[in-house]
Amino acid sequence: MAARTVTCPDCGAPQQIAEDQLAKTCRCPRCGKTFAPAEVDRGAPGTAGPKDSASPAPVTLVPAAPAGQPATPVEPAGAAPAAAPEKRRPMLAWWALFPTLGFVAARLIAGWPEEGARSSIPGAEIGGLIGAIGVGVLISILLAWIVYRLAHRSRMAASLTFSGLMVLMLAGSVLVPLARTRAEGRPADKPVTASFGAFAFDVPAGWSRARPGRGKTAAMIMLKRGGTTVGVVMVDVGRPTLPDARQAARAIVGATGEVLPEPARVDGAEGVRAGAKTADLSKPRHVVVVYRGGKVYIIMGGAAGGTDVSDAFERVLKTWRWTDS
Repeated sequence: MAARTVTCPDCGAPQQIAEDQLAKTCRCPRCGKTFAPAEVDRGAPGTAGPKDSASPAPVTLVPAAPAGQPATPVEPAGAAPAAAPEKRRPMLAWWALFPTLGFVAARLIAGWPEEGARSSIPGAEIGGLIGAIGVGVLISILLAWIVYRLAHRSRMAASLTFSGLMVLMLAGSVLVPLARTRAEGRPADKPVTASFGAFAFDVPAGWSRARPGRGKTAAMIMLKRGGTTVGVVMVDVGRPTLPDARQAARAIVGATGEVLPEPARVDGAEGVRAGAKTADLSKPRHVVVVYRGGKVYIIMGGAAGGTDVSDAFERVLKTWRWTDS
C-alpha cells in the first residue's frame, strides 16, 4: 500500500504513514505530540508548526518504497549537513626529519672506517652501517610512539622525544669513535691487558693499540718514536688455505726467512715459529702460526731499521689468553 512522508508540525520530524491512516490521529515518535496527518498533508489551518518556527514546517511527500525495501531516509527541514571526519595527522612533525638526517650523515662518516676494519668481506661495511642506522631509527620511533600514547596523542611530545633521541645518537656516533681513537693511540705507561674478541694479551709499556687497516687483521699494536711508527705487532685471523701451520709459516716469510725448529706455546696451543732478516716495517721479522678451531692465527712482528721488537713480541706470546673457550 502506498505511503506518504508527513512532517510533524511540532518538531519537524519526518515519518511515513500509509494513505489509509491519514485520517487518524498519530503520535510523533520523536517528541510524543499527536497530530492529524490529513490536516498536515492538506496544510489545513489550525495545525501547529514547529515550536521554534513562525510558520508551519514544510511537508515532504515522497513515493513509498517498494515492498521489502527500507524507506529512503529524509532529513528534517533545516538540518545541518553532517560534518566531514577529521583527517588524522602524522605522529611526528616535519621538523623531526632534520636530526634524523644529521644522525644518518654522522653514522656514515664516522662509522665507515670502523665497519670497514671490522668486516672481512669487501663492501660488507655498507650492510653493517644500514643495519645500525635502521636499528637506531626504529628504537627512536618506538619510544616516541610510547610517549605519544601516554601524552594523549600529543604530536609535540612525540616529535621532541624522537628528535632528542636522534640528537643523542648523533653525538654518540661522533664522540665514541673519537674517544676510542684517542685511547688506542695513547702509549701505555705499563703493560695493559687488551681484549680482541677470541683472544687477549698484554700491550707492552710504550706500545699503543692501533686500528687495524685490513679486515682479516684482528689486533694491532704499535711502537712510535717522534711520531713515527718504528715497530708493529699484529694478528691476522682467517680460514686456513694450507694443510698445516708449518707450510703457512714458510709461505709467510718466503725465501728471505726460515721456519725455526723450536715450537711456540700460545696459551696451550702449539704454534710454528718463523723468522726473517728484514728492516722493512711492512714485512714480518717474527712470525708464529697457530691452527686452532678451524682457523689460522698468524702473529707477526715487524720493525723499521735497527729497532728491536723481539721483547714485545715474546711478551705478547707469553701473556696470550684464549677468551672464546
